[in-house]
Amino acid sequence: MNSTIQCMNRVPELKAALTSYSHNAKRDGIDVMSHNLSVAANHIFSELDKNTEAVSPSKLLEMMRAKYPTFAEQENNVYRQQDAEECWSGLLNAFSEAFASEARSKCAENGAGRLKTQSVKLLRCPITDGMNHLDEVLEHTLRTGDSMYEKDSEINELPRYFTIQLGRMWDEMQNRLTKKFDKVSHPLQLDLYGHCSDEMKLKLQAAREVAESGALGSSYMDIDQFDSTVPKKQLTGIYNLVAVVTHKGPTANLGHYVAWVKQANETWIQFSDDMTSTHEDSEILELSGGADDQHVAYIYLYKAQLI
Repeated sequence: MNSTIQCMNRVPELKAALTSYSHNAKRDGIDVMSHNLSVAANHIFSELDKNTEAVSPSKLLEMMRAKYPTFAEQENNVYRQQDAEECWSGLLNAFSEAFASEARSKCAENGAGRLKTQSVKLLRCPITDGMNHLDEVLEHTLRTGDSMYEKDSEINELPRYFTIQLGRMWDEMQNRLTKKFDKVSHPLQLDLYGHCSDEMKLKLQAAREVAESGALGSSYMDIDQFDSTVPKKQLTGIYNLVAVVTHKGPTANLGHYVAWVKQANETWIQFSDDMTSTHEDSEILELSGGADDQHVAYIYLYKAQLI
């Protein structure tokens, strides 16, 4: 939960939406547990922004377990190991229910002579033998599909934040829980243009030409400087890595999740429970896997580059 919250704390739009919701929410017709979880999340984000010391998430944990009883399961009087992606997705689902709207990307799936769209909050990408780069894994997921997506998928609507989960905790072939240590390198900057539909590529073209010309100047907008009064800027299809959740441990049921979050000064902070440490870009690139005694990247949070 800590690794998930520390990564989401990197999204000012989410925090602004939660603050606005908590102050103005009308509870009629809203799932009570989603409401309570959203208010608790807003409180913890506020506390993190005000404090430099560790903050107790007891209320958030209480509301999380009320909404999702799985997180309260015990084995031999010890709380069971849970999955960071399930925590991530659970929080987003609760926020969506509370907001009654969803911030999402859309994949257009073209198969069997028909076209349909599917909204995606987090793109799950199975790891396939022989693929050692995140872009290859992403391409394979969209083109060949998995249990969620049909063949020939393209992105026809891009979000401001693009979240990818690597399928490290599940063996697709044997259909069982396992941990994969395959080395999958990831870029600090991800270009999604090649994965977009033709229609989306046309929408991106003008902004990309400006970006590629180097004429960004003052028109470049860093989402960290979020201001709801600023007119909406244009997407380029280019995304910068701003947060990573890693898992260190021998199995899917045993180990430790850690967050690595990029700061405004271009350094990274590792959040391991209540311990923090500072790191550089080169160290983030080393979180690609390969051994069970290493931190292995599991969830990536990419931020859109806007102009």
